Amino acid sequence: MIDIAINYSRQAAKLYESGQIQLDYFKCPAWDDLIAEARAVLPAYVHFPLRVGRGIVMDTEKKAPADFSRIEKLLTMSDTPCVNIHFSPFDSDYPEIAYDSLATNDIELVVENSIKAINQLVEKFGADKVLVENVPSVKHSHMLCALYPDVITRVIDETNTTLLFDISHARLSAHRLGMNEYQYIRGLPLKQVQEMHVTGITRIDETHLDMLNERGLSDTIFHKLAGELIDHVPFTPPDWDITAWAFEQIHSGAWHKPWVVAFEYGGVGGVFEALSDSATIADQVPRLYRMAKNRHLSHNSA
Repeated sequence: MIDIAINYSRQAAKLYESGQIQLDYFKCPAWDDLIAEARAVLPAYVHFPLRVGRGIVMDTEKKAPADFSRIEKLLTMSDTPCVNIHFSPFDSDYPEIAYDSLATNDIELVVENSIKAINQLVEKFGADKVLVENVPSVKHSHMLCALYPDVITRVIDETNTTLLFDISHARLSAHRLGMNEYQYIRGLPLKQVQEMHVTGITRIDETHLDMLNERGLSDTIFHKLAGELIDHVPFTPPDWDITAWAFEQIHSGAWHKPWVVAFEYGGVGGVFEALSDSATIADQVPRLYRMAKNRHLSHNSA
């Protein structure tokens, strides 16, 4: 069976404590107080704000090179088995290259620097403990070459690490590249999956922005991405279909079984807390939990 997690939120904690949902873990940001709060209810693991920089590991929250002693501290104070890093080289890392360049020399430079960064984590924690997450480009902020499945596969193969497979990220990348979602996903190194993230996908419209504005949040990432497709939202029927298909691949042995599947919905603070809805969590987590625990569950079962 596969363990199920959700982004830690106070709504999710209350639903779990009241027996309305079943979970195995909470997924937490790298915040000491929140980790302690979550662990008082359930085991909790950290999703690190790390990304590949130009040959170095960057902390996206601090916008500075990662503090490895801080990573070690968070590992010891949580239930985190691995260290994740986002394969998201920023266009600002390569001012001499167009963000959408697919020239061989440019791809080589990005790949070599990304491998160098990931290997810093490998040397510290071991290749089997490092997860590389596939990430879509947001508003041309990432190097386009990093979206391609063959590039992602090469980076993972050459560092001997494993894949943190984010289905929604893969779907958004496929959309950006004009590829079929399933075709795109099949190109990823799915035999090396060690963790999986799932969410719904939607297009940001005035309804989302009005809700945030009413809650005093008028300058968020959602405002910047108005009109764009985004994830971290509830499942709709097409999202359930592709998630069920993914579980079928895992249960059949076609893909490696991840140690955990995390529903990246809700949270604490900012836009994620503002859009976190107890009714949605209570409705959708049980269905996801059944998919993970029952390999014979039809994707048409609610």
